[in-house]
Amino acid sequence: MTYLAWPFCLMVVALFGIAAWKFPTQVGGLISRITSIGAGGVKANPVPSAVTQEVKDLSKPEQAEELLKVFDNQLLRQQEDTLREWAASGAASAERKRC
Repeated sequence: MTYLAWPFCLMVVALFGIAAWKFPTQVGGLISRITSIGAGGVKANPVPSAVTQEVKDLSKPEQAEELLKVFDNQLLRQQEDTLREWAASGAASAERKRC
């Protein structure tokens, strides 16, 4: 089995070389984050998150939504408003209790 060790090592080094040649910034980032190398594998620090996601307040509609309401179906908007009023008045909870 030892005669397979050198071709395997050569293949691993060649694959690493190809990866370093094709993706130099990603491999460079991985190398800079490595903390230790051992028999169990490579330990590296996690990638720092560069993108921060803003929390959007969903309680107030955006201006685009308000402008697009002009093109909504008027009958559909009327039915939605009626259902919202019905749900807010507590009729929905009274109906659920009755069933």
